Amino acid sequence: MQVVRNNGDERRVKRRTSEDEDDASESEEEILRDQREREELEQHIRQRDAAGTKKLTELTLTKEQEEEVIRRSKALEEDDLETLRKVSRQEYLKKREQKKLDELRDDIEDEQYLFEGVKLTEAEYRELRYKKEIYELVKKRTEESDSTNEAWIKVLSLFYLRE
Repeated sequence: MQVVRNNGDERRVKRRTSEDEDDASESEEEILRDQREREELEQHIRQRDAAGTKKLTELTLTKEQEEEVIRRSKALEEDDLETLRKVSRQEYLKKREQKKLDELRDDIEDEQYLFEGVKLTEAEYRELRYKKEIYELVKKRTEESDSTNEAWIKVLSLFYLRE
């Protein structure tokens, strides 16, 4: 090969060929070499992209989520959509109850902060007292139901351990 420089930056490569070589075989070799180089470049780019990509860990389910998946798959196997609807509704209501409880707590905190040191009217005072009473009752009921559920879980686990 012979390198020829033109105008400083441009380079052209001339290949010395013997008169015996066939131009067709030379062009085929160049095409094959170009294809190999292109494939190597693509592979290198894929490897670089894969190395730079953040790999997400596998999704791990909590015990509750696993139970939910099992319940849904059983219901789908049995074509029991009504059960799925009921369970879904119960879960929605639990989430909604918690959301409303949080809103009520935030309302009480806001009113106490905003009207601190301000004399409230009788109606405003009754409303604030009513909200506090509702909040405490719901919170107490929620804690009791949680402790009752925990007690049942303990009883059932002891029962199953004996068997």
